[in-house]
Amino acid sequence: MNDIYIFLICLITFVSGISFCIYLHSRGVKTTHVRDFLHIITVLWLFSWTYWQNKICPIVFVLSIFCIITVTPKLLKKVSFLSKLSKSVSNQDEKWSGVILYVFAYLVFTVLGFSRSLFPAACALAVLSIGDGVGGLTGSKFGKLKYKIPWSKPKSYIGSTAVFLGSFASILFMKWWFDYTLSLTSAVIVAIVATLIEAASPKTSDNILMPASVYLILEIL
Repeated sequence: MNDIYIFLICLITFVSGISFCIYLHSRGVKTTHVRDFLHIITVLWLFSWTYWQNKICPIVFVLSIFCIITVTPKLLKKVSFLSKLSKSVSNQDEKWSGVILYVFAYLVFTVLGFSRSLFPAACALAVLSIGDGVGGLTGSKFGKLKYKIPWSKPKSYIGSTAVFLGSFASILFMKWWFDYTLSLTSAVIVAIVATLIEAASPKTSDNILMPASVYLILEIL
């Protein structure tokens, strides 16, 4: 498939996903839930990786998204779409800086994926999207029994369990998608480490620490 078509498909998917997030917020869905949903659907980006012919094109795509997200706070009064997006996924508790860090992680590991090896980078982002996204959604909805590590936000036991299960499932799915050889034991180890990092990370730093830990472990394994 021509890279131009892939670029357009990814762009349409991105705009559609953002538009749906805005719609969810307009229907009364809480910001934190919209943000978790955005976390989860960004995993769709990884499924395009095996189709790109030129390695520069996917990097340019994510870099473009990162630039847009970075300048969004300065354009809120000029572009209503971006203003609605900001209100949908950020508030006093969920800062826009966390969104920037999240997209930055996607940029870093997209670069690493296409300059080194696709699988470790894809797993790093899949765990961030699915593990953290499902964990956040589950924890905020059902996590009544909580624990707290001194320097991090309060977490729920059911939320952390969901992070582990989501991380483990996403690793297995990436293993299948990229036809990569990885033992179940290794997948469990990576999922456990990702869960611990997510629980211990201060504030939004899990957006970079979580995928970084997954990437490093898979490179070692």
